[in-house]
Amino acid sequence: ISTQNDWIGFVKFSALANLVLPLGIVWLFFAQSVRKLPMKDQRQNAWNYGWNFSDWKTHLKYAAVLFAALLPLIFWASRDENFRSYYLDYLPAPGDVSTPLLILTLIVYMFCWEWFFRGFLLFGIAQGFGAVVAIVVQAALFGAMHWGKPMAEFYSSFIGGLILGIVAWRQKSFAVAFYIHALLHIAWALLVR
Repeated sequence: ISTQNDWIGFVKFSALANLVLPLGIVWLFFAQSVRKLPMKDQRQNAWNYGWNFSDWKTHLKYAAVLFAALLPLIFWASRDENFRSYYLDYLPAPGDVSTPLLILTLIVYMFCWEWFFRGFLLFGIAQGFGAVVAIVVQAALFGAMHWGKPMAEFYSSFIGGLILGIVAWRQKSFAVAFYIHALLHIAWALLVR
């Protein structure tokens, strides 16, 4: 990604693939309602896919604790040459995209990413196969999406996917995963640039 247009195109594609299409699948193919339904009817409610931001203070507390715990690892990795070389090619250069625009687009990107894994996949799979299978499957797919990145990140993404899946399931929301992933990705981008 070498220009602002490349970066914004990348984020737009992610929004389409990870947010719009899965929402369309839920609403069109599974005939689930877009309106809030009573708890007894939640299986028919598209918002049951982790769209619960009502306990945002608790979600932010979880995210702050996880972020603080992982920040030393992020700092260490940002100094590693394998990580730096990969992410200097992945992220746009400071002159190509302003820092505020990069932060805003990373937030959008992580929202779409987390809705897909800890919303659509986790809660969707759990409806048919249960929470344990859903947590493992979404973590495996999340880890697989890190193929090609530095090996330490590839392997740790499976563990991260499990942790984020468990937290999202317990909170009945992908909000915690979104907050933590957005904070980590922003910190990462600022440290690597």
